[in-house]
Amino acid sequence: VARIIMVNPSSVTSVLPGYVLAISAGVSLGVCGLMVGLYRKWGWGGDCHMGDKPQRFHSRSVSRLGGIGVFIGVFVALMFGAKGEMGLSGKVLLCSLPVVSIGFIEDLTGRVNGGWRLIIAGGAALAGVLWLGAVLQLPFGASWGVVHTVLSIAFTVFCVAGVTQAFNIIYGFNGLASGVGMIALVALGWLAFILGDGALSTLCWSMAAAIFGFLLWNYPGGRLFLGDGGAYLLGFVIAMIAVLLVERHREVSWFLPLLLVIYPITETLFSL
Repeated sequence: VARIIMVNPSSVTSVLPGYVLAISAGVSLGVCGLMVGLYRKWGWGGDCHMGDKPQRFHSRSVSRLGGIGVFIGVFVALMFGAKGEMGLSGKVLLCSLPVVSIGFIEDLTGRVNGGWRLIIAGGAALAGVLWLGAVLQLPFGASWGVVHTVLSIAFTVFCVAGVTQAFNIIYGFNGLASGVGMIALVALGWLAFILGDGALSTLCWSMAAAIFGFLLWNYPGGRLFLGDGGAYLLGFVIAMIAVLLVERHREVSWFLPLLLVIYPITETLFSL
């Protein structure tokens, strides 16, 4: 708490100019509006309120393509407004593409098997672990050599894929997944800023701003879902940021990111 109080909030602009947040939120807002229009005009990616799903509660059909707006908003903001931090952030987004893409396909067709989505989520997590070196080192068995490394990689893939799926479990209730995601991203971004990690803080706050643009279409009534693609995007990026933050700054406890996403995790366990 003392370290947070000592930070001058005005210095945030030296890491992340305000216009980057405006770009991210504005582009997300515009693209999400386009998704709403496409559904109303041609019925693309809709979720019918008359279908037989036990978790459904909405009383009118809405689009499930809100995640496209969030993804494009973050990408445009990083590309044109935060070029200096595009390296690591761009790699995280690139690693998310397989699971996000299969999620969008599911949103459009409703025919992608859940098992395949889980496998692809694990593959995307493995790609991120190996490419970015984002591995949670297990606190035991360091003398086991290669076995310890393999177990650490497997554990990290399990965690990232698990959180990715967890956000998919909680989306569909007006503002729930996006609200939880925004809280987690702002908290992780502030911690990254305190630790001087501009790349991670930029990615966190850019995505939080994109989610805000999406949320504007969901107040007071829900007119747009994140969809599987958007939920996978949030879960994967938050999980990868958490792993990178813990590994790049060893003074950060594992319990911090765990507590930030504890609701999606417990909801998944309850649902199972």
